[in-house]
Amino acid sequence: MTSRNPVVMVYIRFLFYMQAVYNFSSFAIHIPGKFNTLADACSRLHEKDKLSLEYDLLPFNPKGGCVEDTLVRVAAEYRSRGWAESTKRLYRFQLKCYLSFCETMSIQPVPVSTDDFSLYIAYLAHYKKFRFCTIQNYLAVVKHLHKANGLKDPITDNWHIKHLLLGVKRDIGDAQVGATAVTPNMLLMIKKELNLCRLYDLSVYVACLIGFFGLLRPGNFLFKDKHNPILRIEQIGSIDDGFIITVHKTKTIQFREKQLNVVIPQITGHLLCPASALYRLLSLHQILGSMVRHLYCVKV
Repeated sequence: MTSRNPVVMVYIRFLFYMQAVYNFSSFAIHIPGKFNTLADACSRLHEKDKLSLEYDLLPFNPKGGCVEDTLVRVAAEYRSRGWAESTKRLYRFQLKCYLSFCETMSIQPVPVSTDDFSLYIAYLAHYKKFRFCTIQNYLAVVKHLHKANGLKDPITDNWHIKHLLLGVKRDIGDAQVGATAVTPNMLLMIKKELNLCRLYDLSVYVACLIGFFGLLRPGNFLFKDKHNPILRIEQIGSIDDGFIITVHKTKTIQFREKQLNVVIPQITGHLLCPASALYRLLSLHQILGSMVRHLYCVKV
């Protein structure tokens, strides 16, 4: 073996010396670049993006530390997005209730014994006065807590717990109580209390009309804070008989697999015309020169 590069020749001579001392032979075999990716990237550092490719192939990435650590971090981030933010908020609240109960009763939360878990079910039914469907929701977080720690959940295949839940269901029933329906009279009462010349009041009024006429859940057109708006001005388009709102994410559309087009109709002469109210809000945004892109004003 030989090379025109003097630095490489130093290593070749050293290799020959080691062969003579330790009595072994070395051979050079060509490996196609598509299989020898790291060496191929090193030989093409003069080409664009090859240095970045080399970093990505190294076991230790100079740009971001150990590749394994990076993958662990990314995997954890993806895992944290397995549930919607609303679901995570609900689970945190339910978990707080469970851990508080365990602390008060001086019992071990994970793994929980059948007897201790029975006490928690009795607590939810007798002291919290929860409906049966709510009890089931509160127990779900305990199941997830066990599974997340590699443990068997305390409900599945547990005859004692299932029998206890059957008794709770028989005692308190499983009737579902729907929420009170919003009526046009309620909307008129809300409108009467608002000053529609103010951006905040008009935002509240338009939100009510969009939810009512668009048959939307509050989470589809409201938002928790100004940094995470659900409904933005660019999602609103004009049509002949009103407006159309494009919703990309709902409770039933969580992975952007499709979009929902909601028509906000023009009801000429009606006191609760949603298109007229929405047009007024958009015009007020324009008059005030608002730089924000979310539809509603979030503070007075």
